[in-house]
Amino acid sequence: MEQILDADKGDRLESSYGRIASRDIVQFVPFRDVQSGEISVVQALLAELPTQFLAYMRSRDIQPSL
Repeated sequence: MEQILDADKGDRLESSYGRIASRDIVQFVPFRDVQSGEISVVQALLAELPTQFLAYMRSRDIQPSL
């Protein structure tokens, strides 16, 4: 089930029109990990955010201004 919900395994998401998604914004968090206290929900949900943000900025060739 996890593979269906989260495409982090390298599979490209494709729309019914054949358009390939540039990013995967789905984050699958196993309930057993949160329930056992191994990780917090917030930590798990935000884990990919920095990488996603940097990938977006690079794809648009946006540089930080100093």
